[in-house]
Amino acid sequence: MQSHKLSQQELQQLLETVDVLRLLTARGQQEMRHVAPYLIGWGLYGVLNQVLQLVLHRAFWAEGMFLAFAIATGLLFGVFPTVLYWVGAAVLGIGSLYLFAQQPALVFVVFAVAIFAAMLLSYTTAARQGRLAEMPFRVSLAQKLGVLWGALAAGSWLFVLAVARGEPAVSGMWFSAFWAFVVGIGLMATGFLAPPLLWLGILQVLGSALGLYLRSWAVLQGVWLVLALGMFLVGLLYWVRRPEALGSVQPTT
Repeated sequence: MQSHKLSQQELQQLLETVDVLRLLTARGQQEMRHVAPYLIGWGLYGVLNQVLQLVLHRAFWAEGMFLAFAIATGLLFGVFPTVLYWVGAAVLGIGSLYLFAQQPALVFVVFAVAIFAAMLLSYTTAARQGRLAEMPFRVSLAQKLGVLWGALAAGSWLFVLAVARGEPAVSGMWFSAFWAFVVGIGLMATGFLAPPLLWLGILQVLGSALGLYLRSWAVLQGVWLVLALGMFLVGLLYWVRRPEALGSVQPTT
């Protein structure tokens, strides 16, 4: 009799564990609905720039950043007035890119301020409209990943500026491999929410190092194209998938 009672307790603990796992899965799906638009926006950004590089031999890596952010926040919060914020940010950022072409540190500051201001306005407006009610920012892993991506990008830009200042002859191939490596690290971290991104990140880290070792532009361009397409497809997959609402996760009986 005592053995049967213990078995019942173990079964109840198992069911409670299943409930917790289901709840975490549902929350993860909700958080990926917030991350997915950024994957879509930045994936398109990468694909477009790769195509332009191949066709026109001219990419718009700096200028296109504002388009990527506009797509992401537009999907999350609606086109108006979100996109207007990014148009204003683009005017400031791109203007500084051409007005202060010989002062990269100043361009970096203007870009950082413009992007921060547009993000702040986008999220503040969304909060006033009640669009953030279902986004658990205080306990959100997505929010922490956003901070990680921001710090990684800002730190990497400063690193690039420092290297370029000390070594003007550093090749474009090195910069391309470096950025693929950095993005790969970010994707591996984001893999906590979306497992496919872990493998995509590993591929980027190893592929960028291989391309630089072989001194092959073809390998590096292939790495970037796989990266961009992978981000776009994973983001699209999680965006169109209807996540299970937290309220619909009922305790197992």
